[in-house]
Amino acid sequence: MSIVAGGAWIAPGVAETLRSARRLEGFATLAELKTLVAGADWVPAGDLEDFRRGCEAVRLAQLAALLAAADAGEAWRPERAAVLGWNGSGCAAENRRYWQDYLANGRDLGRGGLFVATLASTPVCEAAITLGAHGSGCYVKGAASTRELAKLCGETLTMAIEIGKERAAALVFAPGAGPECPDCASLEQLFEEMRYRKWK
Repeated sequence: MSIVAGGAWIAPGVAETLRSARRLEGFATLAELKTLVAGADWVPAGDLEDFRRGCEAVRLAQLAALLAAADAGEAWRPERAAVLGWNGSGCAAENRRYWQDYLANGRDLGRGGLFVATLASTPVCEAAITLGAHGSGCYVKGAASTRELAKLCGETLTMAIEIGKERAAALVFAPGAGPECPDCASLEQLFEEMRYRKWK
């Protein structure tokens, strides 16, 4: 069985952790949030070399992953961890921008020759690189049930990341005994539910 060992949530202007209830706020861009995260002594160092060239989904995944790892504390072990993208929008917006640019500018003048994060797994894999995670990295589209997601994680230390428009949630599911995971339709809803229950 998996329990939630920590988590993070990012929305415009605010980032928050679940267990430790830390908040970073007052940022207007994800680059400004990156500066706040890098300056926080409670956040583990991560590989953010690709942050500048990443699309919004990649940046959200990287930052949410670092904050969730920090919140999970000693339960987070990158050498044993998998990173899983779950539902959310993946890179749908980036795919639309890429295709619109291609239609407007063609192959030679458009961004067709540049690396574009068009695969749904790209943000998750970039987050795994940021964390130095050694386990699997993949994207799963499934039932809108966090209880089913917890079952999917099984006995594997897994960080699940869900990306939406200008927001992301990341939760660390760790093997262990504890109360059953609340059944919510999204990771953001699960974050809210567990925060409301005053994390224990």
